[in-house]
Amino acid sequence: MKSSKEGKGSATLSMAYAGFRFANSLIKDKWEGKTGVTEMAYIAVQSEAHISSVVEGLEYFAFPIELGSNGVEKFLPIINLSSLEK
Repeated sequence: MKSSKEGKGSATLSMAYAGFRFANSLIKDKWEGKTGVTEMAYIAVQSEAHISSVVEGLEYFAFPIELGSNGVEKFLPIINLSSLEK
């Protein structure tokens, strides 16, 4: 695939895979009745007051979340950050 696109298009494939993964997690949660399904979600930080203090100065950030029957049940802690990431 990479050679056919001459090094272009890998970002598109990454976005498609991320979309598939998220949709697959929603299906597992909703239709298969699985609990504790976790996924990453890119959210608007200002929409979550308890998170905005954690990532000051950013408008959007990817957070680990737990899905439930009502959608996002909770935001999970960000763990194992390097000193550079902090």
